[in-house]
Amino acid sequence: MHYKTAFTLAHKISESLIVQRELFPLLGEIRINGTYIHSTLRSKNKKVERVDRCLKANTNPNKRAVLVIRERYSELGTVSNPQLVEAKKTIMFPILSENTETVKKFELNNRIQSDENAAYDD
Repeated sequence: MHYKTAFTLAHKISESLIVQRELFPLLGEIRINGTYIHSTLRSKNKKVERVDRCLKANTNPNKRAVLVIRERYSELGTVSNPQLVEAKKTIMFPILSENTETVKKFELNNRIQSDENAAYDD
């Protein structure tokens, strides 16, 4: 990835985090996925200079978790209007852990889809 691309994406992400402060609860079909950014340090070119990144001392201190929540259009809505595809609303925010603030983003009786991560089981 080029520097200009990374710079542009970083600013778009930070701008979207600021814009999405005033959020309304999500309804209907919701998809959740989390990822880590800045998860790995760049390895050294010479093999003798490389370190074991599994050790806590050698991990990246800037590693952060990001949660993305997407509200999708209903199946009935996409059948009646084929232009309504993908996400109706996307929310992206950094997280330390799942907490009550995250739960407030959902209305009751929604259909939530996620990957098989154990963090979403509760």
